[in-house]
Amino acid sequence: MRGSETEIPIRIYYPDDKKAHPIILHFHGGAWILGSIETEDSVSRILANSCNCIIISVDYRLAPEHKFPAAVTDCFDSIKWAYENAENIGGDKNRIAVFGISAGGNLAAVTSILSRDHGIKLKAQALVVPFVYLDLASRSMTEYRKGYFLDINVPIDYGVRMYIRDERDILNPMFVPLIAENLSNLPQAIVVTAEFDPLRDQGEAYAKRLMESGVSTLSFRVNSMVHAFLGSPNVSRLVTIMIGSALKDILTRG
Repeated sequence: MRGSETEIPIRIYYPDDKKAHPIILHFHGGAWILGSIETEDSVSRILANSCNCIIISVDYRLAPEHKFPAAVTDCFDSIKWAYENAENIGGDKNRIAVFGISAGGNLAAVTSILSRDHGIKLKAQALVVPFVYLDLASRSMTEYRKGYFLDINVPIDYGVRMYIRDERDILNPMFVPLIAENLSNLPQAIVVTAEFDPLRDQGEAYAKRLMESGVSTLSFRVNSMVHAFLGSPNVSRLVTIMIGSALKDILTRG
């Protein structure tokens, strides 16, 4: 697809050959510097089948070659493209959601805000172990930032340093949506965290802010798991199926 700044590779997954399916934009994880359509191919397939939705997996530009907000721009352009071309790909423009894991969860959160501000009404946002704030002092960051797979360097992690242009971006709500002034009128949210993840507390804080802003939000923690449930493919699959089932319910209720 053609974005506002560049060509954006996408891959479209169909659950069957029927028309007018809901659409989910899938933004992969990888700390904004890694990952691709290929690395989360299995997630897209599981999500398509469990949700009975069209999945559009987006290969947004990566840092450090492409700094913030290039990834945000690409992901938002993909939402606009899906909205404008929904009928052409067998989808329903009135039933569009976003989904992302880790950095992808960050992109799903910020593009939900952008969509609201640009008059595109998304139905749902699913944020899995998302980065939403430059957290230095929460309990989960203090206890689990070393030795639990996702090692975070304080004060500014390598992935963050590669992604941002300079320190002013640290205070930009399109990078850290937890500090956004207005979180009202956003799409219904599903926020998933992991017990032994340094990002756990910020994700749960974001879910709380969404609830306080009047956004219908389902927040749940997967116990005994590290970031992105890595090391346990079965848990990762089950969580994806559960999210897909919840999204199916949201997207088919009209």
